[in-house]
Amino acid sequence: MIRPLKQTDYTSVKHLFHNLFDLSEDPKFVKSWIHRDLVKSIGFFDRGVLVGAAIVRKTFLDYIFVSRLYQNAGVGSQLLRSVLKVTPNIHLLPVDDEAVQKWYFKHGFRLSVQDGDYRIFTRHTHALRSLIQESA
Repeated sequence: MIRPLKQTDYTSVKHLFHNLFDLSEDPKFVKSWIHRDLVKSIGFFDRGVLVGAAIVRKTFLDYIFVSRLYQNAGVGSQLLRSVLKVTPNIHLLPVDDEAVQKWYFKHGFRLSVQDGDYRIFTRHTHALRSLIQESA
């Protein structure tokens, strides 16, 4: 079941986050949680247990993560599709993992800003002007 994340889910979300991310990410996670969109930030629950989450802040998908036991089972794609239904135009700062980047490309994200190592990927319901110009 997918539903918006409540404040009472914080401990479960943080526990799952710490199982998947380096502890140095914790301050960013806490900031994202505090400023999350209460409707767009969602969790995937299996029999009442949180197994995945997507944290959205304004027009940014700050985090999307899935328990290792549920990875490659479509949970992340279901979460992302649910986010995109309510926020079809969204940005993210991708990880350096090529497989994860390919997953984002598969879901319609494209590189929209690059300045050295800093990159922003964007998904719009319409073509981005920069992508149209590149293909012309």
